[in-house]
Amino acid sequence: MGDAVKRIYAIDKPVVDIMLIDLKLPNGHGKEVVRKFQGLFPQIPSVIITGLDISSTELIQEGAHDVIRKKNMHSEDIPRTIYRAIARHQVRADYKPIRDELAGMIRDAKADSSKCCKK
Repeated sequence: MGDAVKRIYAIDKPVVDIMLIDLKLPNGHGKEVVRKFQGLFPQIPSVIITGLDISSTELIQEGAHDVIRKKNMHSEDIPRTIYRAIARHQVRADYKPIRDELAGMIRDAKADSSKCCKK
């Protein structure tokens, strides 16, 4: 396990709004850091900054909220991406209770329909 991942496990209560992670770390890989960080602190969005040739889709599936490519990076990219990741994460958090309630209603409706339609 790399030093970065060990340090993540040492965090008790994070006091950050966002995590910026470079994929190329001296003692580990940023993908592992994203996965562990999002597993421990799903309430905090993470953005990957990389010069490596790796799929953005793969990184987002690992838990990153966005990806900034170093070779195409402009000065306004980082603040814009940070703002977008925090805003998107906040919207998801705001709508989570509604999604959970809707999922419960659907589950209840399926249970009710299976009771009434059994022969």
